[in-house]
Amino acid sequence: MVEFEKERGSIYSIDGQHKVTNHKQKVTVSNGLIFSLDNKILYYIDSLIHTVDAFDFDLENGTINNRRTVIDFASKLQNKTGMPDGMTIDIEGKLWVAYVYSGKIFRIDPEIGEILQTLDFPCSKVSSCVFGGDNYEDLYVTSISHGLTAEQVKAEPLAGHLFRVTGLGVKGLKGNEFAG
Repeated sequence: MVEFEKERGSIYSIDGQHKVTNHKQKVTVSNGLIFSLDNKILYYIDSLIHTVDAFDFDLENGTINNRRTVIDFASKLQNKTGMPDGMTIDIEGKLWVAYVYSGKIFRIDPEIGEILQTLDFPCSKVSSCVFGGDNYEDLYVTSISHGLTAEQVKAEPLAGHLFRVTGLGVKGLKGNEFAG
């Protein structure tokens, strides 16, 4: 795994007038930013903390506050390999979290902090996911091959590929667009 300097980053936003605002400091590896269906909650992953957190989000002012943990993977998973990376949301308000180094995507209920579903992939470094296709019913999953040894590439020949998962019985949403 890659080594990171802890708590050296920040969470920034840029508004429609291109004003940059620093919302949170002491971030290590920001990932998985996604808004709730009503745009009142910002879900957030700092990968090395192994949690999905939530902030109250004020759409009018573009501010976040009241950070709390939605799910702590360290306490939920028996196999501690990996960390949360990219994330998306479905039309039921459930979160889909790529768990890099584990080969898994987890569907999470953010209301109760539980894993509802697990998807397994033929490579360990799944990195992100997003719904797409004509009706947003396909889940597209990215993976990483960078940093694998020759032996690992042989064991995981599909590493670095894009996967499409069909038949999940749930749809995603069109992504938000930048106002500026």
